Amino acid sequence: IGRLRTHGQSSDVDQSALPAQRKHLEQQLAPFSPENHYNCNESGLVFNKQLQSSNLRGGKDDKVRITTFHKINETGTDKWKIWVIGHAERPMPFCQNRINQANLPVIYCYNKKAWLLTGL
Repeated sequence: IGRLRTHGQSSDVDQSALPAQRKHLEQQLAPFSPENHYNCNESGLVFNKQLQSSNLRGGKDDKVRITTFHKINETGTDKWKIWVIGHAERPMPFCQNRINQANLPVIYCYNKKAWLLTGL
């Protein structure tokens, strides 16, 4: 037995309008080849987060997070490197383990809130 917490605006979507919107989108994308259809997704990961309910009281939620950004074309032939956005310019584990950010299999960026901002 568990609890389900809903997030976001998924309940605000008018389900009856979806088929018409999909048809409209298909018409707009028709002039382009599938290699030029890209999908981009942003995802936030709040790690070290405590349970929402417990017997302990007090304290604030730990909001340490990273954001990831993924980009790939429809056919899967053009996969871009994943972007990871964190808080620190040079995170402590990078220093402790002598990790060169240029050699990472991802693109690492940073800003104060670890968000994907327009400047990036």
